[in-house]
Amino acid sequence: MTAIRSARTIVATVVALAALLYIALWIGYFRHNSSTRQELQNLTEPLKVAEACRLMMLSLGTNAFGNVTGDDPSVPVMLRDLRARHLIFQQHELRLEFHGGSDHYGLVFAPIDVECPTGRWSLAYYDGLKRQSLASIEWSSGK
Repeated sequence: MTAIRSARTIVATVVALAALLYIALWIGYFRHNSSTRQELQNLTEPLKVAEACRLMMLSLGTNAFGNVTGDDPSVPVMLRDLRARHLIFQQHELRLEFHGGSDHYGLVFAPIDVECPTGRWSLAYYDGLKRQSLASIEWSSGK
C-alpha cells in the first residue's frame, strides 16, 4: 500500500513540476514578445533603419517578391541586428516580421503614397491593432 502511495506521490510531483515548467516557459515567451514590441516602438535610430530598408529595397530591384530569414547575409547589418524572424519584400513594401500566427507585429517600410513610389517612404511599427509611424525618408536621397 505504501509503495502505491509513494508512486502516486512521485507521479503527482512530476506532473506538477512539468505544469509549472510549461507555465514558466509561456510567461518567459510573452515577456520577451512584450519587450521586443517596446523596443520596436521606441527605436533609437529609426532614420538609420529606414535607410537600411531603402538600401535593401534598392539592392533587390523594383520587381522583387519573396522573403528571407532575418539572419540572411543579404540583409543589411542594421536590419539583421533587429533580429526579425523574416523579411518579406514585394514591389513597394519591405516588412520585418518579428512574430507571426495570430499575433503579427513588426516593422513595415512602404511609400506614403503608393501612386508615387519614388516620393516619401515611411517606416512604421505595426501589430494587429495599429500602425505607428516611426520615421520617413525620401526614396531618392534617403534624407
